[in-house]
Amino acid sequence: MEKEELKQKLKAAWVLRMKIDEFRDQLINLSETGTRITPSYGLAPASSGNNTSKPEQVALAVFELEREINAAIEKQCAALREIYASIDLLDDEMLKLIMVMHYVNLKSWEQIAAETGYSWRWIHKLHSKALEIIIKTNT
Repeated sequence: MEKEELKQKLKAAWVLRMKIDEFRDQLINLSETGTRITPSYGLAPASSGNNTSKPEQVALAVFELEREINAAIEKQCAALREIYASIDLLDDEMLKLIMVMHYVNLKSWEQIAAETGYSWRWIHKLHSKALEIIIKTNT
């Protein structure tokens, strides 16, 4: 495994978290638009060309979106388990901390540098060292 491939693997949980957040935003929008019902005061029943009402259509769409969210959450949990398994290959606690802060807690390099008291440049060197150790241990 190469460094870039390992980085992509470690970033998988972040990508899934972004996808889940997007799904949740869609769910909120769907719920908001689906609960707005415009009354019809005519004598004939309203028809939209199908046999389901707007609330039923929204309920079905919400159900499908919730299934997609749950599937993405399961994938995210699997990705996090894989990330932790890779990080656990490190013996140095500072390297583990930096990797968890970045790949699990999604902190920027600047935040990590500020919280650990190390320079941004040193954090990158430690990160590179951690990646190399993980790659060597996996081969």
